Amino acid sequence: MIARNLKSGKFSDGLINYAFEGRELEHKDKGAEVVRYSDDLLVPFSAQDKEGILELKQQFNERTSKYLLENPENKNNLIGHQILSFTKEDSEKLKDDGMNKMLDDYIKLAGLEKTKFVAIKHKDTNNPHFHIIY
Repeated sequence: MIARNLKSGKFSDGLINYAFEGRELEHKDKGAEVVRYSDDLLVPFSAQDKEGILELKQQFNERTSKYLLENPENKNNLIGHQILSFTKEDSEKLKDDGMNKMLDDYIKLAGLEKTKFVAIKHKDTNNPHFHIIY
Protein backbone atom coordinates (compact mmCIF):
# COMPACT_ATOMS: atom_id res chain seq x y z
CA MET A 1 0.00 0.00 0.00
CA ILE A 2 1.16 3.52 -0.80
CA ALA A 3 -0.34 6.71 0.61
CA ARG A 4 0.32 10.08 -1.01
CA ASN A 5 -0.70 13.56 -0.03
CA LEU A 6 -1.40 15.52 -3.20
CA LYS A 7 -1.85 19.17 -4.08
CA SER A 8 -4.44 20.98 -2.00
CA GLY A 9 -6.41 24.07 -2.88
CA LYS A 10 -9.27 26.42 -2.07
CA PHE A 11 -12.20 24.74 -3.77
CA SER A 12 -13.21 21.18 -4.49
CA ASP A 13 -14.71 21.35 -7.99
CA GLY A 14 -11.66 20.15 -9.93
CA LEU A 15 -10.86 17.35 -7.48
CA ILE A 16 -14.41 16.06 -7.41
CA ASN A 17 -14.70 16.27 -11.20
CA TYR A 18 -11.50 14.26 -11.54
CA ALA A 19 -12.60 11.68 -8.96
CA PHE A 20 -15.80 10.95 -10.87
CA GLU A 21 -14.97 11.75 -14.51
CA GLY A 22 -11.20 11.83 -14.99
CA ARG A 23 -9.25 14.60 -16.62
CA GLU A 24 -11.24 17.19 -18.52
CA LEU A 25 -10.30 15.97 -22.00
CA GLU A 26 -10.33 12.21 -21.43
CA HIS A 27 -13.54 11.56 -19.42
CA LYS A 28 -12.45 7.99 -18.90
CA ASP A 29 -14.67 5.62 -16.91
CA LYS A 30 -12.78 5.23 -13.66
CA GLY A 31 -15.28 2.84 -12.12
CA ALA A 32 -15.70 5.56 -9.46
CA GLU A 33 -17.55 4.42 -6.36
CA VAL A 34 -18.09 6.35 -3.13
CA VAL A 35 -17.07 3.94 -0.38
CA ARG A 36 -16.74 6.16 2.71
CA TYR A 37 -17.87 9.65 3.66
CA SER A 38 -18.47 11.78 6.72
CA ASP A 39 -21.91 11.62 8.28
CA ASP A 40 -22.67 15.26 7.46
CA LEU A 41 -22.32 14.87 3.67
CA LEU A 42 -24.86 13.93 1.04
CA VAL A 43 -23.07 11.95 -1.66
CA PRO A 44 -23.93 10.97 -5.26
CA PHE A 45 -25.47 7.58 -5.91
CA SER A 46 -23.00 6.92 -8.72
CA ALA A 47 -20.59 8.58 -11.12
CA GLN A 48 -23.59 9.22 -13.40
CA ASP A 49 -25.50 11.15 -10.69
CA LYS A 50 -24.65 14.64 -11.97
CA GLU A 51 -27.00 16.39 -9.53
CA GLY A 52 -25.46 14.47 -6.62
CA ILE A 53 -21.94 15.40 -7.75
CA LEU A 54 -22.94 19.05 -8.01
CA GLU A 55 -24.45 18.88 -4.50
CA LEU A 56 -21.24 17.33 -3.14
CA LYS A 57 -19.18 20.19 -4.64
CA GLN A 58 -21.56 22.76 -3.17
CA GLN A 59 -21.30 21.23 0.30
CA PHE A 60 -17.51 21.40 0.27
CA ASN A 61 -17.50 24.90 -1.25
CA GLU A 62 -20.05 26.25 1.25
CA ARG A 63 -17.88 25.12 4.12
CA THR A 64 -14.76 26.57 2.50
CA SER A 65 -16.50 29.91 1.82
CA LYS A 66 -17.71 30.08 5.42
CA TYR A 67 -14.21 29.33 6.70
CA LEU A 68 -12.71 32.06 4.48
CA LEU A 69 -15.19 34.62 5.83
CA GLU A 70 -14.23 33.72 9.40
CA ASN A 71 -10.48 33.41 8.66
CA PRO A 72 -9.64 35.77 5.78
CA GLU A 73 -5.89 35.54 6.43
CA ASN A 74 -5.80 31.78 5.70
CA LYS A 75 -6.47 31.44 1.98
CA ASN A 76 -4.45 28.37 1.01
CA ASN A 77 -4.73 24.61 1.33
CA LEU A 78 -8.36 24.44 2.43
CA ILE A 79 -9.25 21.30 0.49
CA GLY A 80 -6.99 18.27 0.85
CA HIS A 81 -6.48 15.28 -1.42
CA GLN A 82 -4.82 12.01 -0.53
CA ILE A 83 -4.54 8.74 -2.42
CA LEU A 84 -4.34 5.30 -0.90
CA SER A 85 -3.15 2.85 -3.57
CA PHE A 86 -2.72 -0.94 -3.55
CA THR A 87 -0.62 -3.14 -5.80
CA LYS A 88 -2.41 -5.76 -7.85
CA GLU A 89 -0.94 -8.47 -5.60
CA ASP A 90 -2.03 -6.71 -2.39
CA SER A 91 -5.53 -6.13 -3.71
CA GLU A 92 -5.85 -9.82 -4.65
CA LYS A 93 -4.79 -10.86 -1.13
CA LEU A 94 -6.80 -8.25 0.77
CA LYS A 95 -9.94 -8.26 -1.37
CA ASP A 96 -12.43 -5.39 -0.98
CA ASP A 97 -13.01 -6.05 2.74
CA GLY A 98 -9.31 -5.81 3.58
CA MET A 99 -8.74 -2.69 1.48
CA ASN A 100 -11.80 -1.02 3.03
CA LYS A 101 -10.53 -1.89 6.52
CA MET A 102 -7.16 -0.31 5.69
CA LEU A 103 -8.98 2.76 4.34
CA ASP A 104 -10.96 3.04 7.60
CA ASP A 105 -7.76 2.72 9.64
CA TYR A 106 -6.00 5.31 7.48
CA ILE A 107 -8.87 7.81 7.82
CA LYS A 108 -8.73 7.46 11.60
CA LEU A 109 -4.92 7.66 11.81
CA ALA A 110 -4.87 10.77 9.60
CA GLY A 111 -7.65 12.39 11.65
CA LEU A 112 -9.85 12.82 8.58
CA GLU A 113 -12.96 11.61 10.39
CA LYS A 114 -12.90 14.96 12.24
CA THR A 115 -13.74 16.89 9.07
CA LYS A 116 -15.88 16.53 5.96
CA PHE A 117 -14.42 13.86 3.72
CA VAL A 118 -15.34 11.54 0.90
CA ALA A 119 -13.38 8.47 -0.23
CA ILE A 120 -13.88 7.40 -3.84
CA LYS A 121 -12.52 4.11 -5.16
CA HIS A 122 -11.14 3.86 -8.68
CA LYS A 123 -10.92 0.56 -10.53
CA ASP A 124 -9.52 1.82 -13.83
CA THR A 125 -5.98 0.54 -13.34
CA ASN A 126 -4.27 -2.65 -12.15
CA ASN A 127 -3.76 -0.83 -8.84
CA PRO A 128 -7.09 -0.18 -7.11
CA HIS A 129 -6.91 3.09 -5.22
CA PHE A 130 -8.95 5.50 -3.14
CA HIS A 131 -9.07 9.26 -3.59
CA ILE A 132 -9.80 10.91 -0.25
CA ILE A 133 -11.00 14.50 -0.54
CA TYR A 134 -11.37 16.45 2.69
